[in-house]
This record gives sequence, structure tokens and C-alpha cells, in this order.
Amino acid sequence: MELDTDLQDIEEQSFRRAFFADGLLDLMLGVFFLLWAIEAYYDQGGFGAINFVLLMPIYAALRKRITEPRVGVVKFRPQRRRRQKAIQLLFAGVFALVFVLGLVVYFAHSGRAESPTESQIRLAPLPLGVVFAMMLTLVGFKYEIQRAFGYAMWIVLAFVATVFVNHLISFDDLSLALGISCLTPLLVGSVMLGKFLRRYPRA
Repeated sequence: MELDTDLQDIEEQSFRRAFFADGLLDLMLGVFFLLWAIEAYYDQGGFGAINFVLLMPIYAALRKRITEPRVGVVKFRPQRRRRQKAIQLLFAGVFALVFVLGLVVYFAHSGRAESPTESQIRLAPLPLGVVFAMMLTLVGFKYEIQRAFGYAMWIVLAFVATVFVNHLISFDDLSLALGISCLTPLLVGSVMLGKFLRRYPRA
């Protein structure tokens, strides 16, 4: 029993080092927000979800070039692989559902005829920010990644701040919120990647 617990701890540490220590996922999150911000600025925000499809092959290629030569390919016991696959499928289903619902709420609010006061406040993007925060909070709880909670708080602040900015200037609220949201994961991911490269020289 104690040996099994030790193996689980070792697997958990290996999993975190292989997937969360290199900063690549953080960078991908930041790039995702940045691309979506640019698309939203040019009135193409509806294509934002496609960025996930575009970035995943890039992430996989970067892992093979940067992470795997330094920490190796992590292979877990069959029990953990099955459990991890089930969790991933569950997360993917929940994320897809919440993400689609968030988009539906956003575009429903955006297309609705609004009174002048509501138009100034522009609350429509807020549900989308909450969706992102919920997704990152789930990841933080599941994998005990503290910075995921920080990202969630930063995104909520970015979307809320955008509401106040739109009181002062007329600007594309979604692109501004997404542009602010990308800053923290890009910065943290860059710092983590630098530390990872220094700590694990290529073999």
C-alpha cells in the first residue's frame, strides 16, 4: 500500500514536470488570447475557437523539440493512463460545453438591441471571461496548479476593467479584454520556459 502511494506521488511529480514545468502551456494560453484579440479587433471574433485547433499541433511540436529531449517521454502505469484519459475526456466535454454556452451568451447579448446606458456599459463580454476563469479554476483544482487560479483572477479583472474603460473611450471591448488577458500567461510562460531551459540542459 505504501509502495503504491509512493508510485502515485512519483507519477504525479513526473506528470507536473512533463506538462506544467516548461511553461509551454502557459505560452499557448497567452498566444490563444492574443490571436483571438487580433481577430476580435478586426471583427472576426467568431473564429476564436479555431485557435485551439491551430495551436495544439504547434504545442505538440514544441514539446517534442524542447521538453522531451530534456525530461524524456513520461509513461505511466495502465491504471493511471486509463484514469487520466477519462479525466481528459471529461474535461474536454465540460470545457467544450461551457465554452459553447459562453459564446452563445456573448453573441446573444451582442446582437440584442440595447438601450444607450447598456451600450455604454457593454456587459456582453463578461460571461465569456467568467467561462475562461471557470475553466482555469477547474484545471487549478484538479492538477494543483496555483498559477491557474492567478490566471483566472487576472482574466476576470481584465474583462471587468474593460467595462470601465468603455465608459471612457469607444473601443472594441472583446479585443481589449482578450488583449489584457494574454499578458500574464505570456509573461509567466516566458519566465518558466527560461528557467526550464537553464535547469534541464539538453542531453
